[in-house]
Amino acid sequence: MTSRPRRLALSLAAVSVLGAVLVPSVARSDGGRSQSDPVGAAQGLGMSCSPVTSGDGVAYTKCAGKLSTFDGIGLDTDLSIPAGANAPSPTILMMHGWSNDKTEWESDSRFGDGADKYHWNNVWFVSRGWVVVNPTARGFMQSCGQFDPDPKCATGWTHLADRSWETRDSQFLLGTLVDAGIADPTKLAATGGSYGGGQSWLLATSLPWTSPGGRTLQLSAAAPKYPWTDLLYSLLPNGRESSGPDQSRSHWRPLGMGKQSYVSGLYAAGRAKGQGRYNSSDPSDLGSALDMEYALISAGEPYDTNPLVPQIAAAFENKSSYYARAYFDQVSSRSIHEVPVLSIQGFTDPLFPVTETLQMFRRLKAADPAYPVWMVFGDIGHSNAQNPQGQWQPINDLATRFLDVAVLRRPGALPPQASAFVTHCPGPYEAERPITGVWDRLAQGSATATAGGAMNTSSADPNPADGAATDPIAHMGTCLTESPDVVDPGAVYRSWLVPAGGFTLLGLPDLSFGYSLHGEDATLAFKLWDVAPDGSKTLATRGVYRLAVAGGDPSQGTIHVQLFGNAWFFSPGHEVRLQISQADPPYLRPDNLASTLDLSSLRLVLPTREPGSRVLVPAPG
Repeated sequence: MTSRPRRLALSLAAVSVLGAVLVPSVARSDGGRSQSDPVGAAQGLGMSCSPVTSGDGVAYTKCAGKLSTFDGIGLDTDLSIPAGANAPSPTILMMHGWSNDKTEWESDSRFGDGADKYHWNNVWFVSRGWVVVNPTARGFMQSCGQFDPDPKCATGWTHLADRSWETRDSQFLLGTLVDAGIADPTKLAATGGSYGGGQSWLLATSLPWTSPGGRTLQLSAAAPKYPWTDLLYSLLPNGRESSGPDQSRSHWRPLGMGKQSYVSGLYAAGRAKGQGRYNSSDPSDLGSALDMEYALISAGEPYDTNPLVPQIAAAFENKSSYYARAYFDQVSSRSIHEVPVLSIQGFTDPLFPVTETLQMFRRLKAADPAYPVWMVFGDIGHSNAQNPQGQWQPINDLATRFLDVAVLRRPGALPPQASAFVTHCPGPYEAERPITGVWDRLAQGSATATAGGAMNTSSADPNPADGAATDPIAHMGTCLTESPDVVDPGAVYRSWLVPAGGFTLLGLPDLSFGYSLHGEDATLAFKLWDVAPDGSKTLATRGVYRLAVAGGDPSQGTIHVQLFGNAWFFSPGHEVRLQISQADPPYLRPDNLASTLDLSSLRLVLPTREPGSRVLVPAPG
């Protein structure tokens, strides 16, 4: 594109001007509105339409049917069209999570489930004048799932959210609705959770595309929920992701350790619950060869001498907005419309932690310091997040306000750059107020803990009780706790006293220590516990790291890693306890290669909401 870039304005006056500039000139009638029949247009696309009234009195038309995508397969799609619509409408694409289908974001009321779907479902948006698009992703259910009899589905398998397939599906679908006169080309938005959240980021960082009828299109905004931005890293983290400005470390060399309980669960659920059609016939297509890749991950180390690993890493870049180099380049050159994004991520989500949003924040701000990106963090997302309605309700109302201003150009204030909800056990029922402001200034102080002396770990540690107590799949929707008598015999433990007044961890703890590796490969699991006076432990956050000599790591050196992070209050009289293990099944896959580690000079820095620097004193014993 050669046109001047358009940035989202922060004042009402600028929003008004933006609206005047961006609305294209079209023939007008009937009081300034272009005439069309969106329901008739949907029927013309082969959809069946009928009037619906929700349980709370929202009248709209719901259309259902298969809409052809770019390669001719049909995507099973529902449209919710506002009652009385007679012109192209603002349109939001709502994409479902892995193994689910088009119904995930559908509801019988604006209230939804009171939490994640509260004021975030088809009824809510259609009541506010949006056309809502709910498709089933390719390779699932009636969009070429295992039991879809359509002969075109022979190669209609999932490509696991690939830009060349699923993102192109989304573009083609929105383009079809624009060409039909259903969707307003200047007011297109995308959202979704997990699998749909990652795809929302992919669509937001796409270059402009062309509709089937030749119309140049781009999103007006996106609101991903608990997404990934680097999918391969999310599933196999090596500990090198960072929330900071320096984004230079490799996310796949060495290849990380598999989040075993999640990877196995997702693989099985996609095929069983989602009726997923996996590519079992063409292992050379590394973007879709899920059976082969799952077998490789499950077989485990040594990974780093396998010639397929670099090829798989390259293929997975096409599934990850973190590698949207063409988009970043055009943002840097100011030659593209910058798509505003509100990314909603979970502090307590062990599948897609908050670095998935923060690393994109850093990349976008590096390309343009004024890039319009906002972030919300809370006790939300994948298990073991609690997903309390006291956090989801204000989050979704904030996200609605974002879309009102960014897409509909309605008067109102945009959200703060960052909003962070404190984690409580149990989670709040009543609406909670977040900590808000500029991300780099939310944490106003720090608490530093150090430890020395002999510290040794071993991969031979079976770690049965501790690993079982902290598996997020086995303990869905709850804080992870351990009784005082559960101890990992092969781990290093170091504890420090919480000072008078306590403090609030806010962000991602930094951990560094020296190491000497005896062996060729090692995985490390970190757990940060809040220990009550009675000895009971609640997991505040965790982290991972992998060492591999074949992957380029020296046998001796210093490890620097960020834990996943949280907003968590440590009460006075409690202890902060760090646990370092070489085994954490079933959450993490155990390393095949035996090793031991000697550790030294440990330093843990916790960012705190409270100002000032604290030095934590070692706990007795």
